Amino acid sequence: MAAAQTLITAGFTNTKVIESGSKTGGRVMPVPVPGGDGQSSFDLSVQRLVKDSPLYVIAQAQNLLAPPTTVTTLAATKSYYSTANGCPLNKDLIDALESFADAVAQQVSTLAAQASTTDSAGMIYQKAFASYLQQNPTIVDPSSRFYQAMFDLERKAYEYTNGASDWNRVSAKQINNFKDARPSEMLNKNGFQGILNYYISQIGQANILLNTQVTQISYVDDAKVRLMFANNQVMDCDFVLVTIPLGLLKKNGPTLFNPPLPPATTALINNLGCDPTDTFVLIYDKPFWPKDMNALNLLRVKDDPWNCKVYNYQETEVSKTIWYLEPHPYQPNAIIGYIGGGMDPAYFESASSEAIMNASTNILKMFMSNKSIPYPKSLIRSSNGVDQNIVCSASYYTTECDKSGASCDRSQLENPIMINKAGVATPAIYIAGEAADGNGFGKANGAVASGIRVAKAIMAA
Repeated sequence: MAAAQTLITAGFTNTKVIESGSKTGGRVMPVPVPGGDGQSSFDLSVQRLVKDSPLYVIAQAQNLLAPPTTVTTLAATKSYYSTANGCPLNKDLIDALESFADAVAQQVSTLAAQASTTDSAGMIYQKAFASYLQQNPTIVDPSSRFYQAMFDLERKAYEYTNGASDWNRVSAKQINNFKDARPSEMLNKNGFQGILNYYISQIGQANILLNTQVTQISYVDDAKVRLMFANNQVMDCDFVLVTIPLGLLKKNGPTLFNPPLPPATTALINNLGCDPTDTFVLIYDKPFWPKDMNALNLLRVKDDPWNCKVYNYQETEVSKTIWYLEPHPYQPNAIIGYIGGGMDPAYFESASSEAIMNASTNILKMFMSNKSIPYPKSLIRSSNGVDQNIVCSASYYTTECDKSGASCDRSQLENPIMINKAGVATPAIYIAGEAADGNGFGKANGAVASGIRVAKAIMAA
């Protein structure tokens, strides 16, 4: 969308956006609030924008940023912790666990700076955890179980944030490097839908082709790049910009391009990691959680020594995917959940909406030790892994990049694929997206930055 808007604004008016699905925006998924005002939406992906990025500039101009009062209110809230036995943690233990998490994070940063090419992010975190326990010999069983549960929660958060099913596959160099340190701001209740509406207005609805599946990109002919569609139609183009997610490049790349992509590009696509993560929203008639709660962290303490359970529930594979819940920042009757790491997305995506709502209700009753927690009136969910237009969520550097000696230089994805025009090698096909951006990978601002760069390269070709 950003690339098309850049090209059309510059006078390349014969530009088409081709979407295989029924909506624009790719992995950006704003969903209208059920029974809402028609303007409000839940974002199942982007909720914050890096300040001064192209998306931020649009959001600011379109009045799509959250008001300062919302930010101030959130700053006054706090994280809650509970165990599977429904035991709330006292303040001293919470302070100790949060200090532990901060200390481990600092140690992780130090160890990552010294990491070898065989170290994964998971190995670095394990070393930091072991070092902390060694430096604090008074942490013994059973209290050590709470620290292990906190560490397990940190792992789930890391894997979700980095779009990885296993932090032992994430390169240790991703811990300190390639981070965008700019501050970010939250979108308001209109969410990312307002930004998509802006792009659509700039591009023109007539230039956006929905439900149009490209089955092959052929650059054999001398003059044009030919797109072949599932309905057997064709389109000849001067330039083609491919912005499909990395997961689809991995899955469909070998058959999508004719001839195949250059070996270096194929190797880079294969060496970068990309696994599914998911988000869901539970909607209630009214909030039942504490007003000052900004998160509910669920600590699964092994053989929990406490016994304050008032609600007995045998966890299922679906309920075990839920580790972290937070009240929605601007929809007061909704809770957001995040799913990532291991087989959690697969279990989550294979479950029915009813099973997810049942599991969520039972989890909340058990962890909050409250039998009266209501059943949600509706559920909104993503299913990135089984969505044939997405497949996975965000890209990450893998240990394969380090061990194979491959640089995994993301910017190489933007190198043009040449076509022979009148005996002259000429740029014709480009790849752009979050996976091609060295600073904003895994984020919408990275995808937009890459799209704008490549659009400018096409304009200069």
